[in-house]
Amino acid sequence: LQIAHVLISQLSSGDSNTRIQARVSRLWDFHDLSDDTEVKHTDLVLLDKMGNSIHAQMYHPAIEKLKPLLQEGKVYYIESFTVRYANRTYRPVAHNLMILFTKWTTLEECIDVPADFPDITFSLTRIEEVPSLVDKNLFYV
Repeated sequence: LQIAHVLISQLSSGDSNTRIQARVSRLWDFHDLSDDTEVKHTDLVLLDKMGNSIHAQMYHPAIEKLKPLLQEGKVYYIESFTVRYANRTYRPVAHNLMILFTKWTTLEECIDVPADFPDITFSLTRIEEVPSLVDKNLFYV
């Protein structure tokens, strides 16, 4: 029995009882700026079958529970997360929403991944536009 899931483009702020199918395109830890041994949060870029991307974050105790189950490049069914408005600065993708994993979030690895399921997402910045972004911090450039 396959449980239905929604696309990233169908998510709305405040959603919490939703299921998505997404590839972990990127996975990294953000460390305390004064203590690089302390992980403040773990971040992900998730990508669905249509190429839609969204930033996701998890904090302790969700990091201890979920990070060992995640691997870059793999596709998961993800449920019981919170959708909220994206951070105001340093967004890794151009999406107005983001996902917050909680201690209730569940992951199930998807075994039969379609061959055409996208692997990565990116947006190019024209070289002429780079000087205008020097003092801006909305996105990583």
